[in-house]
Amino acid sequence: MTTPPHGTHRILVEALGDSDALGALGVGEWLSFARWAEAVERVRLREFAGLPEPEGARQVGRRIGERFIQSSIGQLVGTTLEVLTVDRAFGLLVPTLGARMRAPFQVDWQASPEGGVLSIVGPIVTHPQVTLGFFEIFVDRLSGHPKVTLRRADEGRLELAITR
Repeated sequence: MTTPPHGTHRILVEALGDSDALGALGVGEWLSFARWAEAVERVRLREFAGLPEPEGARQVGRRIGERFIQSSIGQLVGTTLEVLTVDRAFGLLVPTLGARMRAPFQVDWQASPEGGVLSIVGPIVTHPQVTLGFFEIFVDRLSGHPKVTLRRADEGRLELAITR
């Protein structure tokens, strides 16, 4: 049995577009969490230095999401999202995300009458606003255009509220 990778997948590293991170990745599929955090911060400082840190981090996340949506797999995901409701999208997305992210992350979706809460438990190595910005891009594409907000962010746990 092989040990699951612990890092950020190539597709997100490519979407970030940081040449140092791409160089460190080489031909591999996973970039270490430490290098991912450094790369995200480098991009924030280079591209969004004039913004307050949380907003700059959110913009980095949005940029990753926008570039991911432009990739071949992202185009498929984006097209699919346009016809799905919040419940259906997260009902399909969360099991896929959990399987793709593998250990050490746990991803959970708790539906509610207002929408639901997406919980991510694991090594959160970037500013929580990066994750918020990334998911804003996807939630924007859902039928009905729900909203996403950061509900909780502490060491090892991040929760996003998705409201209809």
